[in-house]
Amino acid sequence: MSTYYATIDKALAGPLGPDERILWQGKPFPGILLRAPGLAPIWFGWVFFLFSLFWMSGVLSQMSAVDWSRIAFAAFGIPFVVIGFYLAILQYPWNAYVRRNTVYSLTNRRAILSRTGVLGKGLKSYPITPNTNIEYASLAGGSIWFATETAISIEGSSEGSTSTPIGFVGIENPQAVYRLILEIQQGAK
Repeated sequence: MSTYYATIDKALAGPLGPDERILWQGKPFPGILLRAPGLAPIWFGWVFFLFSLFWMSGVLSQMSAVDWSRIAFAAFGIPFVVIGFYLAILQYPWNAYVRRNTVYSLTNRRAILSRTGVLGKGLKSYPITPNTNIEYASLAGGSIWFATETAISIEGSSEGSTSTPIGFVGIENPQAVYRLILEIQQGAK
């Protein structure tokens, strides 16, 4: 089984349980990923960003002298400019940065995602059981989904909640990793 590393680095997987061993380790595709469902935020972001700039410049162009109320009114648009700029441009380089600082590990019991970066270190673990739903997608070489995380709306109801698939995104040799996961589910590893 090929990995992105000459040897497997156990420190990247975090603490392992008794009789747990790393079967595979890899990194996601490091570049910018543009996919069809992800293109809608670009257009929305550009509209949001340009409207916010138009709003702020319109308010400020109406000033003949220093008018703090107009400056405050224009400053109200700053968060919208930032959000629009992120949606239109920054989200893709940011996601590439996060992927560059992500390492995937697969043990005989679980899948592990470890991340480092400007926001600190993080480690998430997802058990692989016979009941784990495994999906394969051909995104950026290949992706394997094995969990979902659900963000609940503010009201706490299921309406308005969103589910995000969790998995190994854009990995090398995804078919072999997929087979490994199926073997783990069957108790062969």
